[in-house]
Parts: sequence; structure tokens; C-alpha cells
Amino acid sequence: GQGPFLQTFGDLAIYSNGTVTASGNESKIKVKKNVRIWGELTAPNGDNTRFVARGGFNVYSGGTFDHNSGTVFMNPGGTGYSINIEDGPGTNRNFYNLHKTNNKSITLSNDIEIENDLVVTSNGEINAQSYDITIGGDWSINKTSNFNSGSGKVTFAGSTPQTIDGSANFNALIISSPDVSLLDNTNIANTLRINSGGSLDVNGKNLTASTLVNGGNLQLSGSETLVISTNDIDSGTITYDGTATGL
Repeated sequence: GQGPFLQTFGDLAIYSNGTVTASGNESKIKVKKNVRIWGELTAPNGDNTRFVARGGFNVYSGGTFDHNSGTVFMNPGGTGYSINIEDGPGTNRNFYNLHKTNNKSITLSNDIEIENDLVVTSNGEINAQSYDITIGGDWSINKTSNFNSGSGKVTFAGSTPQTIDGSANFNALIISSPDVSLLDNTNIANTLRINSGGSLDVNGKNLTASTLVNGGNLQLSGSETLVISTNDIDSGTITYDGTATGL
């Protein structure tokens, strides 16, 4: 059924000492322009119909955003909007699921953390500039142009299996998760770093990187094209798991 519904026709501004709680069953928030949080916001849980922001998303210093294991659905209705987490990633400042759509771009103004999944659909991009993204779930983009990595890094740091889908171009990619798999060809302009305990399964897809720093495991099937200009030959493990025939 239809639960509580908060809709604005401009910004949603929650000032210091202000609190908005949307944790009820089927509650929804729809913001015409910017979300601006100096106080406290507890988001709706559930899918991408529950919390829609058509502008930017801002959590200012001292502000609290409890994602409530829900999805922030960014559908920008114009240009110039950004994600600004002023104090950077941390408890009550992270996204759970982030879904970006529409043909307009969103720009990062600080590092962000997505504790579960990132989904980008349609033609618009997330422009990271020089900022970093940490992700704990799956990375799914519609096309290569949906993500402009700039000079930032993307770190996969989940505790459960993660996938990378959408022919992504990364500036630098860090694998700290024990189980990350490619679902599409992937290009890394600079360094692919696999930390101790981390594992990247290339999964038969093509992988290009300038430099490999491997303290964990790079898993290959033998059928992919692997192009790494500067390889790591004194640490880490490379595992082949392809199926042999004729033995």
C-alpha cells in the first residue's frame, strides 16, 4: 500500500537540529532539486522508487544520513548537480545502493562510499574528477561513457562476491575483496592493485592495465586478452582455472 510520502518542488533542506525520518513501511521521498542535510535524515528502505532526487545530494559537515539499507535514485533534471559528502565516507554518511539515471551528469565533490551496489543507466555520467569511490557490492553501468574516472581510484572492498559489469574504464582500480569478477571487458589507465586477501577473476574478459601490483590473486581462464605494460613478478599469485581438452 501507499505509505507516508514527502515531496518537494525545490530543495529538501534539513537544518542543524532538524530531523526527518522516513523509515516507515512503504514511505517515499521525492525531491525536485537538491537534498541538503545539515541535520539528520533517515532514508526510506527498499528499491529505487522510494527515494528520488532530481538534483544534487549534499551531506554537510556534522550532518547525518542513515541510508536504512535503501536506494538513492538520482535522476537529475538539469546540469551542475553534484554529490557532496563534506566529511567524506563514514558511518551515517555513506550510500547503501546508488542508482543514477537520465542523460545529465553528476559530479563528485568528495570521496564517497557505496556499501552495496552502484547502477548507472541511460546516457548520463558520474564524473569522479579526482575523488575516490569505495564499493561493497556490484558495479553495473550501461556503457563506458557512464563513468568518467578522472584521476580518482575505485576500491572494491566487499565481504561477499562482487561483479564489475559495463565495459568500465577506470583510472586506478584497487581490489581488497576476496571475490571480484569481471562481467565485461575492463580498461585501467594506470594501476591495478590487488591487495593481500583480494582476488580478481578476469572471467574470460579482456583486461588492460598500465601497471599490476599484485599482493593477492589474479585469476585467469586463458581465453582472455590480458595487456599489462608493467607486470608484478615478485609477489602475489596468478591462477589459471580454464578447462583443458585432449588430456
